[in-house]
Amino acid sequence: MKKFLFSVGLSISICLGVLFTSLPVSATLNDFDPGNIMDDTVATNYGSMNAQQIQAFLNSKVPQCDTNGSQPAREFGRPDISRAQYASLRGWHGPPYTCLRDYRSGDGRSAAQLIFDVAQKYHVNPQLLIVLLQKEQALVTDVWPTRGQFRSATGYGCPDTAACDSKYFGLENQLEWAAKHFHYIITRNPNWYSPYTTGVNFVRWSPNAACGGSHVNIQNWTTAALYSYTPYQPNAAALAAGYGTGNGCSAYGNRNFYNYFTDWFGGTRSSSSFACRDGQNLPGIATGARITPTRINGGRDTLTVTVPNNTGSKCAEIHTWTDAHLQTWSQHVATNSYTFNQQYSKVISQKVNHKNTVLTKVDYNGTASGRVEFHVWTQDGLRWLAHTATTAGPIDPLLSEVITADTNGDGVDEYYLINYEQTNTGMIEVHGWSNNGASWFRHTATSHPAASMNTGRIIAADLDGDKKDEFIYVKYGNTSSGRVEFHVWDASLKNWVRHTASNYPQAGYVVATNDIVAADLFGRGRDTIYYIKYRDTPHNKIEVHGWGDNQQSWDSHISTSSGTY
Repeated sequence: MKKFLFSVGLSISICLGVLFTSLPVSATLNDFDPGNIMDDTVATNYGSMNAQQIQAFLNSKVPQCDTNGSQPAREFGRPDISRAQYASLRGWHGPPYTCLRDYRSGDGRSAAQLIFDVAQKYHVNPQLLIVLLQKEQALVTDVWPTRGQFRSATGYGCPDTAACDSKYFGLENQLEWAAKHFHYIITRNPNWYSPYTTGVNFVRWSPNAACGGSHVNIQNWTTAALYSYTPYQPNAAALAAGYGTGNGCSAYGNRNFYNYFTDWFGGTRSSSSFACRDGQNLPGIATGARITPTRINGGRDTLTVTVPNNTGSKCAEIHTWTDAHLQTWSQHVATNSYTFNQQYSKVISQKVNHKNTVLTKVDYNGTASGRVEFHVWTQDGLRWLAHTATTAGPIDPLLSEVITADTNGDGVDEYYLINYEQTNTGMIEVHGWSNNGASWFRHTATSHPAASMNTGRIIAADLDGDKKDEFIYVKYGNTSSGRVEFHVWDASLKNWVRHTASNYPQAGYVVATNDIVAADLFGRGRDTIYYIKYRDTPHNKIEVHGWGDNQQSWDSHISTSSGTY
């Protein structure tokens, strides 16, 4: 069975999965979980393979391509004729046949390069795409694939009840749409429909409604995306058959996906850490190191240096100090993220409870979804915890930024979009997200006129120990006092609670190399505001200077153990 053996899918794909006459040794299906076919962290590990590794893998699966179709057609029970002759009998096109390993696109890119490029664009594991190509059209192992197999390579746009949609035809197009499908569902893009969501869903056994199905507790968005792509779960007969045939109510798409991924690449669930592979620093792009407060299972913050570029590992890095003295390190992590340009992305900290924070990579623009995206790390920085395409379109980081704040005292930070310039109201605006960026709960035009981020920006800090953050407009340019100023709002952001001219001259504050951060490094139960100098310091170390509670005198001056950036 081969060539154009389309099995059934929803409105998107071929779902039963191609059944092969030459079946590989099956992975064990004892661990197959219909509610967790693949973790999000595995599905989004877009650094799992580079283009050269993908090419080597494809080469290993087809050591020799039967380009001329000259080998006997044994897989069809016709060893007496060649494959090309068999193709002629079936009305298929004649040679030459191009294997996936040898495929070249119109612009000269190999299939391996196409897979890699779309994986990077949509932050999808290239191994996932390789498995889709196999379970839908056997392209990875086929030694004489037809044009039809490339035409609908990933099965995208091939519904149960109609012919495949020609607007999705072509290998490059198929890879693009498949990757987009997984990325948009995993990031919960509000403009991308998914018939399956996390939680309890009824999933059928096969296209035959009479076969029934069962309720499945879908535990993550990758599994939801797999069911949205292939809307059936394997029944007991399909699972017992390995790669083989079950019974009349069996469907094989998600079973084969699990089998191939497990056999070829290991587990579909994250049991190990990931790091970016063969990363590269971005030439001509600033390092972009910044300090953010973090907290790991404790009652006080520490400070973490996030380094997006020009790192020794050639991955984005995270370096966390042990304590408030900022002299020793508790961790140095080469994350699973490739290096990035801090002009378009920013790392911020989010409290998930009173004792813990996680770091979020915020992509402002140039994203696959066309929206602001949140990519949340696990605390060790080695895996992704969540991905969200937010409700905000792309933003200019010279005019706007994203911060976090806990304004209701529940111990969990919300994300806020701050628009400083070119606002509809002519005022600085604060827009609060709920559901980690999936919806809005607040839109406020503050009492401060729109102003450049070169002269001031908003920070959030719990200044009085009530567990609720206040929004503070820190003004470091064009101040009337000639000092760095702190202007604190009440909860409405319409009224001021206090205005303070600090002890630090505005002339000393350099936007490109200075920063202001709020953190509770000593476990006081309220934040201290710190002035950060990243370079141009006497000892060539990052300096951290802590203000007293009124920001009019210094409480501490620390030359840290970190070199300058």
